[in-house]
Amino acid sequence: MEHHGCEDAMKIAFDIDGVILDIDLGLIRVIDFMPDGDEGRKQASRFYYLMRNRQLNPIDFLSDDDELFFITGRNEAYRDLTEKWAKKYFPQATLVILGHEEPKAGEPILKAWYVRQAERKAKALKTYDIDVYFEDTPPVVRELRKMCPKIKIIQYGGRFDE
Repeated sequence: MEHHGCEDAMKIAFDIDGVILDIDLGLIRVIDFMPDGDEGRKQASRFYYLMRNRQLNPIDFLSDDDELFFITGRNEAYRDLTEKWAKKYFPQATLVILGHEEPKAGEPILKAWYVRQAERKAKALKTYDIDVYFEDTPPVVRELRKMCPKIKIIQYGGRFDE
């Protein structure tokens, strides 16, 4: 990824939830306490993701030749609505849905989960040869900066820390 001039296009990627779209941690927690597999939980989750407001326009960060990517840990269950959203508002973007992974039982409170999230995102960043990535979760930002020293990892937002 050697850049030799100012004219080079860049590959710029964004996390979706907490960076491009707002999040409501209180509502997420309420949904989390609903029983797994419950139809009400599924409907509430879909409604939640459909109602998010844009808080950042990624186009504002791109030059004409830059490529736009979204790399998200969103649950596979929301792939359809995530793809529709991306196609409607950002048809030029490449969407990478990593799927959601729950913390493992007995795991030190979230730390290992953050590392796994960062590992999954780091793999995608390297696969797509991303130059800059915007992420909102501080522990994930810290891990990504260690794992991807040649990629600029930008902290944007930051809903919680360890």
